[in-house]
Amino acid sequence: MTLYIDTQYLTDNTNIRQNVDTSALAPNIIKSQDIYISKFLGKELDTYLKDQIGTGLNALDNELVNLIKKAHVEYAAYLSYVDILFKFFNKGALTGNSNNGSFISRNDLIYVRDISKNQADFYLNEVRLFIEENIESYPQYKNICCDDTISRNPFYFY
Repeated sequence: MTLYIDTQYLTDNTNIRQNVDTSALAPNIIKSQDIYISKFLGKELDTYLKDQIGTGLNALDNELVNLIKKAHVEYAAYLSYVDILFKFFNKGALTGNSNNGSFISRNDLIYVRDISKNQADFYLNEVRLFIEENIESYPQYKNICCDDTISRNPFYFY
């Protein structure tokens, strides 16, 4: 499976440090790519970029992939924070402890996750703008997220 980022990139570019168990990070990198990045790009463009990563990126593709990495790393961090803070064992959910650390509250965790989610959404919008600016190079991209003809309210009242 081709990923846009790896655990090293995640720990180098977020406040998640390298002493975190990477087994908790890797699944979230995959999930964030599946849930946010690949769905946003669409199957055709996602497949094209993954193929190009394997064979060598041209300058324009490299610029696009670098923008994608910025969004991907934030979404991966967003998904990872809960797994880093809480560990689930047979006897229940536990939080980590450190001699020099202190526990954060649920509200603090929500605040930190919201920051990552907002930054990821910002960078994903930058990806969209880049693709639209270079649409002749990326005809595989189909922006279906913002079609105004789709009803925003799925409920009909008579």
